[in-house]
Amino acid sequence: MSGYVGAKNWGVKSPLEPLFDAVRSTLVGTRVETTTGGRVLGFTLREMNARFETLGSAAGQAEDVSFSAEDVVYDGLRVDRVNVTARNVHTRIGVNPVLVTAPLDIELSGSWHQVNALLQRYASDFLIEPTGSQRARVRLAQHPRWGWLDVGVETDAGAVGLRLLRIGRGTRSLGRGGRRVPVVPLPVSIDAGVRIIDLTIDRELVTAVIRVDAIRVEYARVWALVRKGR
Repeated sequence: MSGYVGAKNWGVKSPLEPLFDAVRSTLVGTRVETTTGGRVLGFTLREMNARFETLGSAAGQAEDVSFSAEDVVYDGLRVDRVNVTARNVHTRIGVNPVLVTAPLDIELSGSWHQVNALLQRYASDFLIEPTGSQRARVRLAQHPRWGWLDVGVETDAGAVGLRLLRIGRGTRSLGRGGRRVPVVPLPVSIDAGVRIIDLTIDRELVTAVIRVDAIRVEYARVWALVRKGR
């Protein structure tokens, strides 16, 4: 028995579970286009899961919320696949009910072509190309012929860090770094309350996990997407 049915048996109307049911039945497999923060967001929703318990559902809460989307485009930037895990999903009741999740983990997987487009937007001082697992070659975008740095890529304290492994110019190696060399943070500008908590790279694919401290979405906006998808 779903939490919604249990809540109804208690004479309590759940505001959240019917919304999730409508999204699953209407938008899964559908191309969705909307705006967030004044920027265009488009994606194809592939899967959506949530668990509802009687008391939580009656209070507008959900457990184990996750969803996945493909061909995600945000403000002109494209990612192949996104998996989202939402924690502490609950409703703030009011004249216009708001769905809140805090925090939200977003796993993005894409190609290096897509990553370089992102770098040009948020870290335009650098050119970065993969050289292996957790390895990359970095050049200055304005002066790529000055030389290169081979670096190990790490994540620490919500930021991406680079550890120098080798320095060179052209095809020549001019020196080595190593484990004793301190990690240098990569200056990537992300909004407040947003940080990178994991980054995995190889020669073909980049997967990043971004944590957002909190997201608030009005019920009315979600219902509008459902009506648009029907």
